[in-house]
Amino acid sequence: MILGHDDKNEKIIEIHDLKKAFDKPVLNGVDLDVYSHDRIALLGSNGSGKTTLFNLIVGLTSKDSGTINSYINNRKDLSIMAQENLLIDNLKVIEQLELSASMYEVEINRLDNLMKQINLYAYKNNYVASLSGGQKRKLSLLMSVMRPSKLLLLDEPTVGMDLKSIDFFWKYMDHIGGSIITITHDFNQIDKFFSKVILMKNGKIFKNVAVNDIHSHNQTIEQWYRYFNDEV
Repeated sequence: MILGHDDKNEKIIEIHDLKKAFDKPVLNGVDLDVYSHDRIALLGSNGSGKTTLFNLIVGLTSKDSGTINSYINNRKDLSIMAQENLLIDNLKVIEQLELSASMYEVEINRLDNLMKQINLYAYKNNYVASLSGGQKRKLSLLMSVMRPSKLLLLDEPTVGMDLKSIDFFWKYMDHIGGSIITITHDFNQIDKFFSKVILMKNGKIFKNVAVNDIHSHNQTIEQWYRYFNDEV
């Protein structure tokens, strides 16, 4: 089991009036507070600004205006699982993990146990290029959770996984501590796993709601999403 950090519900990210444009405006004034142990599902149609928001939090792109105050050390406390697998095809699985372990200062002798937890141990000497799509997603997951983090960002983590791998993924994620923000449309798991749902529309946060509040109105997350995302 991979554990998180503290038990205190403290603010770790504070975003105010965040704006970003490329050829056209993508973020039009985003306000968001993230606390430790939040489990946030970030929803919205393509082009609503979800991945741009991720990239700004990580520091992969620069904001046009607004503020992002981070109360964590991004190098030590932030982990990312991108939508595209950031893997090196001509490395073996164990070599890929050893490379990540050296970057994250994770003890090499922990890798066998981690691979067993995520059902990759049998493939440790296989080349990354030979893995199935689901196995590559598992490997990407393991690279992102091999160290404890205060914030884990996941961009469509189950894309390319078969149903068995998806079930395994969400059961495994239940062991992760810290705060998690996930871009996903796996609605069945949002109902079970997440504490908050954020809906982005037109470059802004249109709704920021506790999952329990949605359920208290006898709605599933999918019903809630379809209703509000279809509104003009």
